Amino acid sequence: MPNASLEIHVINVSQGDSILVVNRDMDKLRQKVSTLSGAPSEPMDFLPFSDKKNLDLYGTVTQALLIDGGDECYGPSVVDYLRGVGVLPANPAGPDPVYVRELAVLMSHHHSDHVAGLRAVHQKAVPKPPPQPTAVKKNKKKGSQKKTVLPQVTWQEYYRPGAVYRPEDDSRKLTDRESYYRLLLRYLAEASSAKPPTPTEVHMLSPGGLTLGAPTTINLGDAGTGNNRLPITVHVLGSAQGIWDATNNKLVTIDNRVLDQNDRSVILMVEYGSFRFFTAGDIGGNGQAAGGNTGNNAASPANKKWFSVHGDVETKLGPLLEERFPATTATKGSPKQQSSGCCTVLKVSHHGSNSSTDVHFLATLRPEIALISSGLRPRFYHHPTQEVMNRLDHKKQSPSWQIRGSNPPAATPNTICGVYVTEIADLVDGNPFPLDRWDAKVVGDIVVRPTDESVWAVQNAQAAQLEELEVWVHGSRVPTEDTTAINTVCTPDTDPTKGAYYAYGPDKFKVPRH
Repeated sequence: MPNASLEIHVINVSQGDSILVVNRDMDKLRQKVSTLSGAPSEPMDFLPFSDKKNLDLYGTVTQALLIDGGDECYGPSVVDYLRGVGVLPANPAGPDPVYVRELAVLMSHHHSDHVAGLRAVHQKAVPKPPPQPTAVKKNKKKGSQKKTVLPQVTWQEYYRPGAVYRPEDDSRKLTDRESYYRLLLRYLAEASSAKPPTPTEVHMLSPGGLTLGAPTTINLGDAGTGNNRLPITVHVLGSAQGIWDATNNKLVTIDNRVLDQNDRSVILMVEYGSFRFFTAGDIGGNGQAAGGNTGNNAASPANKKWFSVHGDVETKLGPLLEERFPATTATKGSPKQQSSGCCTVLKVSHHGSNSSTDVHFLATLRPEIALISSGLRPRFYHHPTQEVMNRLDHKKQSPSWQIRGSNPPAATPNTICGVYVTEIADLVDGNPFPLDRWDAKVVGDIVVRPTDESVWAVQNAQAAQLEELEVWVHGSRVPTEDTTAINTVCTPDTDPTKGAYYAYGPDKFKVPRH
C-alpha cells in the first residue's frame, strides 16, 4: 500500500498565495492514527482521516516550508491550517515553547496578498485592559461629554520559526500597500537577535536567489519508507529581480521601466526524486505573441497598465531552466526527466494573470498538474483570466504548445492532465464573472502528494518507460467566505469509496517519465 511523505498544500486564501511544503514522517503518522477506532488501512488515507477526526498531528512533521501567508485577513486561517496538519503545536510547551525548529518561512515578495498574513504566524494581538472613558469639557450649551478611547492591543510573539528566507529589499521606500512589511522586518530583527533562547535564522536572498554569494538550497530532509529514502530539496533559482545562470556562473537581471515587486518574486523548484514542483510567486511573462500566445491565448495590451511596466521574467527564465535541469538518460539510481526544464506540478504564477504563464514557458515546464490560487477578496483582479485557462486546456483551446525559438516553428503536446483552482468568483458586484473553466476543478484547499513507492521505483528503474510516478490530488471544498459570491461547486468525487475521508477526490494520476 502506497505512502506519501511529501505533501504540497495550496491553502485557500482567496486572492493571494499561501503554499505549504511538508515532509511527513509516515511511521509517526501511522502511530497517531492507530490510536483511533475506524482508522483506514491504506496509509494514503491517514492524512484526510486525521483531518476528519481533528487528530493532533504535531510531532509527525520532519520539516516544513511555508511560502507566503496570504493577506492579513486570512492570517489566522493559515495558522489554523498549520495546526491542523501538525506543523504548529496547538498547545506550545517546553523551555522555549514558541520556537518551531521544523518550520521555515519564505516570503516570495512584498505584496500584501502574499505576506501580510504571515504576521499572524509570528505574533498575536493581546487586548490591553479597557481604558476608562475620560470627561472632555465642551461649551456651556452642550455641557461635558464622555470621550471613549478605543481598546488597544499589544503584540506578543506567537510562533518563532526555525528559519526565514526573504528577498533582498529594493532601494526605494515601501509603499502604503507594503507598509505591513515593516512590521514583519521589525519582528524578524527581534526573533533573530540574542534575546530569544533560540533565535530564528534569517537568510537574505540577494538577486539570483544567492545567499552570501552562493546559490541557495533549502533541505527539507530525507523522505520515503524504510531504507528507500530520497532527499526533498528546494532550489532557489531567482529572487530580487535576478535569475542565477548556474551553467555560466553569472547573474541574469530582469529589466523593466519601473520597479515592480512581482518581478522580484522568489523562484523555486522543489525536487523529490523525479517529482518536481515549480512555484514563482507573481513573476510575469510577455502575454502576447512574443511569448507564444496567439488567438484566444493572447492578452490585449489595451488599457493594460502592466504591458508597459512589468518585466518579462519567463522569457529569460525558460532557457535557464532547461540548462539547469537537463533531460536525463534512463540510469538506475537517478531521476528520470523526459525533457529539459520540466516539472510535474506547476503553481500558476500571479493567480492566473494573462501576463504570466506564457505558452513558451509552458512548453519548457510541461507540467501534468496545474494549481491556481485565486478568489474574490480582499481585492478582485479578475483572476484567473480566460487567456490562461485557454493555455492550460489540453482538449480544445491548446492541444499543443509552441516551442520557443524553434525554426521552423515546432510544438510539443499539451501535457496538462488536471487543473485545480482554490476559488473562482461567481458574482462580482452582482454581475456574473464570465469565465470558461473548461475541465478545471474548484476545490478550496488543494493537496498534492506523490507516492513514495512510485518515486523510489522510478529512481531505480533501468529504463524510464518501465515506471510511472503516481500523484494523488484532493481538496477541502472549504470556501474562505460564507457567501454565494464564491463558487465552491466541484465535480463529483472521482473515487466514491473514499467519500468517508475526502471532501473532494482523490484524483490519481500516472505520470510517465520517458
